[in-house]
Amino acid sequence: MAENDDGNAVFLSVAQVAARLNVSKMTIYRMVHTGEMPAVLIGHTYRVRETALALYLEHGLIAAKAACPVITGSGPFRGGLRGKDTV
Repeated sequence: MAENDDGNAVFLSVAQVAARLNVSKMTIYRMVHTGEMPAVLIGHTYRVRETALALYLEHGLIAAKAACPVITGSGPFRGGLRGKDTV
């Protein structure tokens, strides 16, 4: 788990998460409200654990590898089809 120097968990603001993912804050709020991005409400502000963001990204990478043959190394772009078999 990502921790600061004091050994406490690191929390990111919605703006920080949005900047890291290069999306709008509204997208992050939507993800929080649908449960796609786990967050805690501190006062009137949502915060996302840095480890939750890392897990979200890892899950997305795994899903992308399963859906995209280029990433997994199979298919026509990674030495699959040759010669007359190409599309």
